[in-house]
Amino acid sequence: MKKIIKITLALIGGFSLYILLYSLLASATTPPDDSDMHYSPKKIHDQGNAYVVMQPALKQMKQSGHHDINSAVNELMEQSAFDYVKAETLLNRYSSILDVYSDALKLESFQFPLEQNVPEPEWETYSLQLMKVNKLAALNIKRLIEEDNLSEASDETVNLFKYGYMIQHGDGGLISFMVGSAIKRQALDLLEYVVLRSDFESASYQKMGNQIAGYCDNTAIINTLKKEYTIAANALSNLDQDIMHDIRSGGGIVEQFRTTSAKLRLGYFYNKTATMSKLAEYFRKEIDNVNGHYADVGHAHTSLPSNRGMLFAGLLTGNGIGKIMLDIMLPSYDTIVERKFKLDAQCNVALTSLAIKAYHAAHKLLPEDLSHVTPYYISKIPHDPFGRKLIYSKSKKMVYSLGTDMQDNGGDQEKDILFMVAEQ
Repeated sequence: MKKIIKITLALIGGFSLYILLYSLLASATTPPDDSDMHYSPKKIHDQGNAYVVMQPALKQMKQSGHHDINSAVNELMEQSAFDYVKAETLLNRYSSILDVYSDALKLESFQFPLEQNVPEPEWETYSLQLMKVNKLAALNIKRLIEEDNLSEASDETVNLFKYGYMIQHGDGGLISFMVGSAIKRQALDLLEYVVLRSDFESASYQKMGNQIAGYCDNTAIINTLKKEYTIAANALSNLDQDIMHDIRSGGGIVEQFRTTSAKLRLGYFYNKTATMSKLAEYFRKEIDNVNGHYADVGHAHTSLPSNRGMLFAGLLTGNGIGKIMLDIMLPSYDTIVERKFKLDAQCNVALTSLAIKAYHAAHKLLPEDLSHVTPYYISKIPHDPFGRKLIYSKSKKMVYSLGTDMQDNGGDQEKDILFMVAEQ
């Protein structure tokens, strides 16, 4: 029995000494340098901010509801026979919103209110309204296509690309990036309709490709991730201040004991430096992911064990609380990263298809391979984020990316990401 007691005391003493040494070492650790991860948006003057132009209309839409826009537009877009009467009625009813949208697109920048200037993030409140404006603009393009007014339809499609691009770069965090990306995907779908039906001169396709190329830039996700990091880092910093409430100033024995005890708890069970380092490491990994190739993407998020016993054991390890906090706080961005790659691929096949259409307009035949369209019709063929090189099939009249399975499925609509350059 005495032997068991001695062993138990030895284990307790050893564990206490380990905690002490670990805490002392943790307290001496230099805080991580995360200066490369913080993002401070540049304030845009109201006169040049497209959001300021649109904000009254968005506010009016929010207050009045306009619940019928999404369902009504979806119904019209999905019908096999386009209903001109319903489309005209809906577009006339909301013509003032489209007028504001057109005025906003005359500006070059779009920025949501900066956090410190608003009590509640307005981009969350107005994100649905931004999508409703997109729906109306898309319906207007579909109407123009159905009327064979393809020149104006192509101009409005480029404008819709710009609208999505501006929102992506609007400093509204993850929500604004996702809303902007969704709008650009809508524009890509409409662009294919324009390409298939149009018979423009070669220069018109080249001009359209040059305009869209700039708006196809999806690198806003990097600043989006940095903004998400800054928010998370500030939250951890504030939490650390709450935990530090036990540390008191003063020279009394009680104050010194409480200070030492609090520091030990902070050093071992919650290590701010280690937690912040892991946080920065996580977001740097995600930024590396979006900057690379899909085949090289690695999962940044590591979940805690679901087994309760293992979870309790993890609490007793160094920085156990910090690990749990990170697991709870950090979402998995895997889906966001994948969507970014898909959007890159969609943009790249569209740009390549416009170059092929420009070649076809000049030579009255499709090129044998993609080398025939460079460098005159497009400076270089964009890459395939899923397979290095885009694939062109003259016989199938399409350009396609391999898609997320990274396998050549011959232009399968379900598995590959494709863009038709002519009717089959």
